[in-house]
Amino acid sequence: MADRDGTSKGELCLDFANDLGDLFTPVRMLRRMETTTDWMDNGICRDHPPATFFPSDGVGVEVAKRICVTCPVVDTCLEYALENHIDHGVWGGTSERQRRRILKARGIRIPAFSE
Repeated sequence: MADRDGTSKGELCLDFANDLGDLFTPVRMLRRMETTTDWMDNGICRDHPPATFFPSDGVGVEVAKRICVTCPVVDTCLEYALENHIDHGVWGGTSERQRRRILKARGIRIPAFSE
């Protein structure tokens, strides 16, 4: 069925979808870059249960941080957590509080949901 100007509804929908695609393409590309996790294959954490790095107390945090000290990808892990505003667990040998302080020192605004 064609509209008054001769454009079919299918063409209008396709144009609209293309416009939306143009709006969201940079976001999709950014998400893909942010979630690159190949470095995780080299992390010492792969040899430990995930719960080790998501402790419920300060003692657990210290245990996880001691494991991270010898990890060959500790710096990459920390940067990944900072760039993605990960606010739970021990990443790159740092606690949630330490990562918030690092972001604040770098002048990066922390989203409200992670405070």
